[in-house]
Amino acid sequence: MPSHQDRRPIVYRVMAIPTAEDDRTDLNYSARNDNASWQALLKDVIVEALPNVEGSLLGVILFRPTDDRIQGLKSGAEAKAVFQELFPEWPTPLIPDEEWEAFAKRRTRELPQFAFAGPQLSLDGKCCLLGDAIHSVKPFFGLGLNSGFEDISVLDDCLEETSSDPSRALQLYSRRRASQARCLVECQRRFDQPTDLRFALAFVLPLVLDSIFSKILPSVFAPSILALFQDGELSFTAARWRKRRDRALQVLLILGVFSLSVLAARGTVRIVCHLLKRAAPHHALAWLHLHHEML
Repeated sequence: MPSHQDRRPIVYRVMAIPTAEDDRTDLNYSARNDNASWQALLKDVIVEALPNVEGSLLGVILFRPTDDRIQGLKSGAEAKAVFQELFPEWPTPLIPDEEWEAFAKRRTRELPQFAFAGPQLSLDGKCCLLGDAIHSVKPFFGLGLNSGFEDISVLDDCLEETSSDPSRALQLYSRRRASQARCLVECQRRFDQPTDLRFALAFVLPLVLDSIFSKILPSVFAPSILALFQDGELSFTAARWRKRRDRALQVLLILGVFSLSVLAARGTVRIVCHLLKRAAPHHALAWLHLHHEML
């Protein structure tokens, strides 16, 4: 299974978070510590609180492997103090002391690396790979589990199209899903940049451009690739091709507008110089003529 080096390693620990009586338990809650300095942005701590069937929340605390504030915890009291400092509005009093103690001693785990399998996803027409076994991504955009469900749906379609012939169905499934798995992993990895500047250029800037152009010309430009990935009518490869086409058109339009602006500015300067040349005194004509020739 080809894998990519993790350019932005993030680790996590889990914590059981009780809820108050009036809290909703069917929503995800998120919290991120506020950092004012540019250097501090590299040490963010993020809490994702996910609902479970027990009516409480499973807290997933995401942080960098080098963050000693979490990695260096020795006791529950120290863990509680760190969270009160990082998240002053977080309901830390609801979490019992024994859970803080368990969190301080809990093992730090790594998020999955970006990896994909292919081009063959079946073995001798007898078994096949599905879900994370063929496309491993970080759980930031909800595409890992959902694409696993899509694998099952595609396999079901292949079985139906081949009259439940396992060998033919699995070969067809491999042809349809291997390229999609690779596309999903490669596109997701582009968003996972090692620095904030590269992240802004690879993720934030394209989102801004897509938002602007899709609002101005919705019949020509599609929304962001994340929105296209959630479109059940488009495959991952079709979504990537669509965004590549959009990006090329965006670059051409931006260059065209810039070129027209430069030409318009030069034309305006020529007209102004011509008018000044006619109205200027005789001793200024030489300077205006030289300036006009330079343009």
